[in-house]
Formats: sequence, C-alpha cells, structure tokens
Amino acid sequence: MFLPLFRYIGRRISEAESRLLGVKPPDVVTRVPKSFRGRGWKATECRTFLLYYLPLLHGILPDKYLVHALLLSKAMRLLLADEISQADIEIADNLLGLYWRLTEDYYGLKHCKVNVHLLGHLSHYVKLFGPLWTHSAFAFEDAIGGLVKKSHGTHDIANQIVTSFILQWRLHVQRKLTQGPLILKSFVDQLDTKSRSTQRCTQLSQSLAGVGVAKTISLDMEDESILKPLLEKNSVVINAYGTVKLWPKMILQDKVTIYSQASKRVTKRNSYTVTFVDPERPTCVRYGRVQKFVCCPPDTPDSVNAAIVQELKVHRCMELEALCFPSDIRCLSELVCCDFVSVVGELSKLAIPVEHIMAKCFDISTVNMCVITQMVCHSEVLK
Repeated sequence: MFLPLFRYIGRRISEAESRLLGVKPPDVVTRVPKSFRGRGWKATECRTFLLYYLPLLHGILPDKYLVHALLLSKAMRLLLADEISQADIEIADNLLGLYWRLTEDYYGLKHCKVNVHLLGHLSHYVKLFGPLWTHSAFAFEDAIGGLVKKSHGTHDIANQIVTSFILQWRLHVQRKLTQGPLILKSFVDQLDTKSRSTQRCTQLSQSLAGVGVAKTISLDMEDESILKPLLEKNSVVINAYGTVKLWPKMILQDKVTIYSQASKRVTKRNSYTVTFVDPERPTCVRYGRVQKFVCCPPDTPDSVNAAIVQELKVHRCMELEALCFPSDIRCLSELVCCDFVSVVGELSKLAIPVEHIMAKCFDISTVNMCVITQMVCHSEVLK
C-alpha cells in the first residue's frame, strides 16, 4: 500500500529517509525507524509509519498524495481508539470510502488491489466486534513468537511447548498464592518470567512506582526554585542539605512507564515527552518533556513525588495546515490534521505532581520540524 506512495517522492528519497531515521519513537513502539531501501518492512513498521510518520513527508511528497494518505491515517486512528462512538465510525467509513475512490485516480487501477477493497469493510467489523485492536492479528503473531521461545531442542517440539507452558502457568499461580517468608516469595517471583521486568520497582504510592535505582543528589539552585512552589503548596520543606531522590523512570497507575531525560541509558527512544493536566484548568491539555523525577524530601512519609517538566508551546500543526487540499475535500482539512501539533517554542520549567501526567506522546522531532501527536490505542499498548 506504501509502494506507490514512495514512487512520487522521486529523487528526494534520501531526504525523506534522513528525516525518518532521525526520529526517536517511544518505548511502546517495538521497532525504531529503518531505511526505505533496505529489506522489506514488517507490518508493525507500516502501521507506525501510517499513524505517526506521515508529517515527515511534508514538502517532499506532493500535497495531494500526502493528503490522500492522511485520509487513511485519520480513519485508522478513529477505528483504533479505546472508545468509539457511532459518529466516529461513520466519519471513518466516509474517509475510507473517499480514500478508496481517490486511489484509482491518483495511482491507477493496477494499484486498486484486494487490500484497498477490504478497507471499505473495516467500519462494518468495528460495529460487530469493537475497535480494530480487539480483533487484530498482531496479538496472535506475538503469541506465536512466545511459543517459539518455549522450544529448546529439535525433537518432540510440541511436548516441549506444552510442558513449558504448564510450568509457567503453575509458577504464575503459585506466585499469587505464596504467603510464606519474603525470601520464598522473592524466589518464586524470579522464576516467573512475567515478573522480571518489574523486579526493581519501588511502590511510592497507591498509583505510582519508581523504577530502577534511585540516586540521592543535592539540588542546584535552579531546580530548588522550580520545586519550591509545589513543596510549599504541600507544606513540605527541603532539608538543610537540599537532597532529594532522583528516579530514572516511573510507572503510572495505568501501567505506563514514563522516562526522564536524566535517564542516560536509553538513547534511541523518546519516552519523556508527555501530556499533563493543569488542576486549575482540567480541560486544558499541556505538553512538556520530563527532565527529572524527584522525591522530596527522601525517605519520609510526607514525601512529594514531582516531575520537573520543560513545558512546550504548541500550535495546531502548521506543516499539515499548509497543505493544499483538493477543493472537493478542503472541508476535511481540520479533521485530518487535528491529531498533530507543532512545537513553536519552550515555556518555563515547572514542577508538577507525577500523578498529573496523563500520557506519553509521539515526538516527531527532526532538524526540519518538531511535531507531536498523542499515542493511538492505549489499550493495545498495554497488552
């Protein structure tokens, strides 16, 4: 479906590729961007390109072809949402119908293959079974990969898989039932492979956990002045040494892991660009990049868990709004572009309670542009 699209990029394929390879996706995206001209893309890479990377082609791909691809992107965003209204399904159906009709005009009849035809049936199946992620093939493909890892020899593979699965299931049940000494429970936790990713979590509150090894550091004057209003609001005073605990990342109540820029171990990912809420204006969504997670004062019952955030000044996506929409679909321009915002500058740094972070975002920052969009389908990400 993307092959004819790339043909219209022409000699600027290297420029488009340079933009793509410069993007650092969040950790929930399983694969980092790769070259257009290498080996074929996996299905998940095509999905990521469709949902997030299309703005990178602004100024490279002729406007009408980019607008055409954005029709499909918006329709898929609607059908992949966690909650879908009847109106959303109707809008998605109209967008898919328009995409299907324009495909022949733009690319020729030879590219109107069965996959393009099947797009017209997606809305019907969403009405029957719910959002697309509830009956997607990606989960089954992941499960097959898990089965392959349960085989460790070349003989009697089926029996190996069944034995390994039953053993893992029993360990998982035993982990929940273990009431003995802490050392015994810890041993069972280590045997249960599903628990390994959260072994180094420290529960900080009912809805928050710190991940990794916390460091005790002394605040500089800038960070201390940023934290002061939040601490005063919670009647907390920084100790005489100005020390706090610094966490590299935290897990929120909805099991989403947010990194900070202070975490230096992850260099090819950006999982620190977030949306957060202003308690004084709960309907106003704000954007920022988490620089540090701090616990102040450390190791006390009244500690405040705060995120020092560089707030971003955003505007409706100027790159996509500048597109020349065909006259017959110009009325759809705002609908198609509304999921993306442009970063036009930085505002002041501020300290917020970590609980005020809403979600991580997809930050499409390159030398040429800085565009942010919210993640699609939070429920599928957590599978």
